[in-house]
Amino acid sequence: MQNCDLIKLIQRTEALEKEVEALEQEVDALKADEPYICCTEDLNEDKLRTENEKLKYRLNILRRAVEKETAASVQAAKTAAAAPSQSEPAVGSQAVVGQPVEQV
Repeated sequence: MQNCDLIKLIQRTEALEKEVEALEQEVDALKADEPYICCTEDLNEDKLRTENEKLKYRLNILRRAVEKETAASVQAAKTAAAAPSQSEPAVGSQAVVGQPVEQV
């Protein structure tokens, strides 16, 4: 066996031993009905990160909706400003109060 392979095996073995120790601690904590702090913190952090991502996604959806509504209301205001008002008579027509207006 080469020296390099032996070093890799030793490193892998040490890493696995550390993992086994952590798992033993978790099992002992579960047997005693105590929350395993390390894992609990990791789970909470993961949950918070997931919730944060969901909120960011929802915020982007809401921003786009607001932009769309704003653009639509601006467009409607421009259209309303460009169209003549029905309450005012058209230029060149004569309206007499109290008499019906003829439709052409």
